[in-house]
This record gives sequence, structure tokens and C-alpha cells, in this order.
Amino acid sequence: MRLINKVLGCALLASGLSFAHSGIVAGGSDGLHQINAKTLGQWNTVVGTGGTIATDAWAFTRGGGYEMDGQRHAFLDWAATMSGDFFIGIGLLDFLDLGVSMPLYYDHAPDSPGGASNMWAIGRGDLDIFAKIRAPFDTNRIWSVALLLDAYAPTGETQAGVRPRHAWYLNGEGYTHPLTADSWAFGAGLALTMDFTKRNIPLRWNGSAGLVIPTGDGEAMTLVYSTGLNLVPISIVDFFVEFSGEMRLQEKGDYFVDPFYDPMLVTPGMRFHLTKNVDFAIGMDIAARTFKNLGFDYDEEMKGCHGKTIHYSGERGHEGSFCYTPTPLWAGAALLTIRFGGTDEKADRPLRDTIVIKHEPQRDTIVIIMKDTTKKEEPKKTDFDNDGVPDDVDKCPNTKQGVEVGADGCPPDHDKDGVPDYKDKCPNTEAGAEVDSNGCIPDFDKDGVPDNKDKCPNTLPGVVIDSVGCPVNKKEDLDELKKGIRFQTNSAKLTQRSFGTLNDVARLMNKFPSASLEVQGHTDNTGKDDYNMDLSQRRAQTVVDYLVKRGVAESRLRAVGYGNTRPIASNNSKEGRQINRRVEMVPISNE
Repeated sequence: MRLINKVLGCALLASGLSFAHSGIVAGGSDGLHQINAKTLGQWNTVVGTGGTIATDAWAFTRGGGYEMDGQRHAFLDWAATMSGDFFIGIGLLDFLDLGVSMPLYYDHAPDSPGGASNMWAIGRGDLDIFAKIRAPFDTNRIWSVALLLDAYAPTGETQAGVRPRHAWYLNGEGYTHPLTADSWAFGAGLALTMDFTKRNIPLRWNGSAGLVIPTGDGEAMTLVYSTGLNLVPISIVDFFVEFSGEMRLQEKGDYFVDPFYDPMLVTPGMRFHLTKNVDFAIGMDIAARTFKNLGFDYDEEMKGCHGKTIHYSGERGHEGSFCYTPTPLWAGAALLTIRFGGTDEKADRPLRDTIVIKHEPQRDTIVIIMKDTTKKEEPKKTDFDNDGVPDDVDKCPNTKQGVEVGADGCPPDHDKDGVPDYKDKCPNTEAGAEVDSNGCIPDFDKDGVPDNKDKCPNTLPGVVIDSVGCPVNKKEDLDELKKGIRFQTNSAKLTQRSFGTLNDVARLMNKFPSASLEVQGHTDNTGKDDYNMDLSQRRAQTVVDYLVKRGVAESRLRAVGYGNTRPIASNNSKEGRQINRRVEMVPISNE
């Protein structure tokens, strides 16, 4: 079996399938996963972003489950996993491109153990520094070839994610980090392009192959490949089908070599050329292992799992193990690229004066006229919103009809608060103040003192206040009264000293019968999230029940538990956790 695998690897390399990421190809000009041998041209630049998203539970682990702290858990059917990158490339010479790509990943395992272990977090991947060197052949040839070089810097998160994004991340000597090799890796290979469009045949084929060699102990040398056939029927869209993936060429620890055990994708899709310099591509990634198990049989899917293929160490000391999944069964993929300084292929050829021979009918003379084909008629300037400012300089091209605008096409905003004057009900707001959609500084408790100056923003309506928005009578100040509400340790039972404070709150509510109140329970992060949420809800309800007994209408009260989701201090200290264990009383509208 080992010999067959190595022969297959050499065959793939010899056939020039592809040197590319198993993810979106950074800066590519064809398809999603394929690399061609074309270069940008000197000082031309491309920037963009692309990625994939899958929502099937087996996008994380084979069988859709994992082990954590000795217990078995399962991901829900709608669990999502995403991969993406932001990239920039520049042509240093006509035949030399250099660029970088920073991947970002997100795995969402919707259950408490997965969240506690940082399986929900967004994480960086390893930075890819890549170069393409095109062979200096005549660019009018149908075929072209280029040398590809990559260096992967270990910039990825080590305690985030679920599914390893590259085959060389598998570490046979210890734990595998889903989002990073945690060591440098280097790659080299060749790309080949056969562009039949230069012979008026609407087809273009790209293929390349190369090796990635990681420097970490226990990580395997990996063949990275892809190929793509592109149908180019019209100028605005290409149709393509791709085959791409990665294959380890060395056995390391528990990770045996099997081409179908590593990433292998079939990707059909379309690439739209929205303008001369903007491309948008979409496609569907279909894992090759899907075709081996069309009925999604669990036992078939679990073959080759070996039980503890992936070892995971997350936050708070959580550890887990689960089966290695090279790729989701299927995933949507998209890519957006923007080029600067580049031109269409037709424009790459220099434009020359054309000689037009004109026969004069009335005399035996031939007149030769030199016609400059480089000159183009100036396009008529358009004004989409009819505000008198042409679209090419209009910074607000969708201004409402009849609204006065400035030279930049935007309505005036005198106080620079982001709300134009014709909508601004407070046109003289002080600089830097946060405003609402009407251009006014919010006043949450509607006591006439704006929130940015209100030192007591939770005052009940009707309470007499001072110049900074605080009640003159301290027994009518909710922010002071809440400090006297205390509970017995790890319980929803009130302490004896709390009753006097709650009696003051009840008298305040009965004095102002138009006021309503939301009682909020909060905890620190000690203990399990579900328990904290339940405890905070019970404590808030205890306060509401007491106020109802003291004559406050139940319809004017609402109990809400927020658990540890809204800390106001750091949970890393005893003092901070004590501050976070609190009850808040917030006025609410009766509307």
C-alpha cells in the first residue's frame, strides 16, 4: 500500500496537477483553487479575499462527534466551519510576482463543551509568503510555465478551532493545532498553463504541483496539487471545474498515508469579470470522500479513524480527541479580486496608427490617411441622482431628490455628527458626541439630561433630579439602592440586610405608578455557563417576587438573568468577580 501511494504521488507530481492551497488561491486569475503560469506585470497589484463555508456536522469530525474530558459529545447538524484569507500581490518585474496571504478561520460547535474549549473562536492561520517566477518565453505561445515558491510563517492561533486546515499540520509526535503547523514550512513547485483562447478556442487549462516541507517534528512532507479546466464562451464569465487537494508522502505516528484520507476536492463554478479589474468567483467544493460514501453510512465514514487521530488542548485546560476530517463533505466557496494598474490581455498589445487607403474618384490619386486608433471618445458624464454633481466625483450618488448638496454631492452636515442637516433635529451637537438617528445625544431615562452628562442614567420618570441627572433624594436613586441587594452564597435567597433596601424600591415604584422596571441578574464566570444563567434568572425573579408582595403590580416588573455574559469588571481578580455578581434595576418603557 505504501508503494502504491508513493507511485500515485509521483504520478500526480509528474502530471503537473497543481501547486496550490487546498483553500482559495490567493491572487489567482482563474477559478478558485487553480494556479496559472501568468504574472501580473511590473508594478501591477492585486488585492482580494476569498473563502469557503460549510454547515454539515461532519465538516468538523468524522461521525460529527468528539470526545472531551472523557465524555462523548456531538456537533449539531447545522454546525458551521469557515475558511478565508485576505491577500495582496504585486508584480515586481514582468515575470516576477510577490505576495502575502493571511488566512482567517472560524469553527462553530454549538454546544457548551465546544464553546468552553474555544472551538467557537475566530483564529488566524499561518501567514503565506508566496512568489511566482514565469519562464521568459514568448507570451504569445499557447503554453507557459512558472516556478512557485511559498514560505508559511507560524502565525496561527494554537488554542482555537476544530478541523486542521492543512495536511502537514498533523503532528505524529504530539498535539495537532487545527489552525497552525506551529512551525515554519516551505514549498516549491511548477505551474503550467495551456491557453487555447490565443487560437480562438474558448478553453484554458491550468495545472501545477509541488511539495510543502514543514520543519516541525512529526510533521509530514506533503504534495499539494490542483488542476482546472476553464470554458471561456464570453468575456464576462468563465465556467470551470477543478480538482485539488493535499497528500502526505510520509507516515508519522498514527497518521498513515492514504490519498483519500487527506484533502481532495472537486469544484465546479463560475468566475465573473464584473469590470476590467474586478473578478468575482463562486463554486461548490465537493469532497472526493463523498463519492465513496454516498449513503453517508456512519460505519463507512468512521473507517480509518483510529479513535484518537486529533488531540486538542483548549482554554481552561480542556482536552479532547476526535477523528481527523480533511475537508467538509461539501462547502460553498467565493472569491473577490481587484487589480490596480493592470489591463486586459487585448490591451497588453501596443496600439499603433492604422493606415487607411482612400481612392479619390475624380482623379488618379491615392490619399493615405494616418488614423490614430488610440484615441477614444470621451464618455458622457452621468448623474444618477440628478443632484447636479457628476457620478465620477459624487461621494453620495444616491441622494434623495430635491435635497441640497455640496460640491462633493453630499448633503451638508454642519455639526459633523454623521446626520445631514435636513434630517438633524439637533443641528448644533458638540463635536465628538455620540448621536442617534435624529442627530441628538441620547437621553435613556428621558430626564432632560443627555446621557453623555447624566451621572445617573437609570432615573425613574418623575423623580426630582439635580444638574447632573441624579435624584435629589438618595432613596429614589436606583443606582444607589441596588448596592444594598445581596444574596446568600451560591443561592437565590436574599440576605436579611436586603429587605430594607427592597422596601425603599417598592415605595419608590408605588410613588411613581407610571414607571416600569427590568430587574437584571448577573454573575461572574466561576462555574458552568448554564448554571450561572439559571442562578442569575432565579435571583432576578426573587427580587421581582418581593416587590410584588410589597404592592408593586407584576405587570410593571420584568426579571431577566444574564449569567456571566455582561461583566463590568475583569473576572481575573477577586474584586472584579465580586463587582460582576450584582443586580441591576433598569427603567423600561410601557409602550
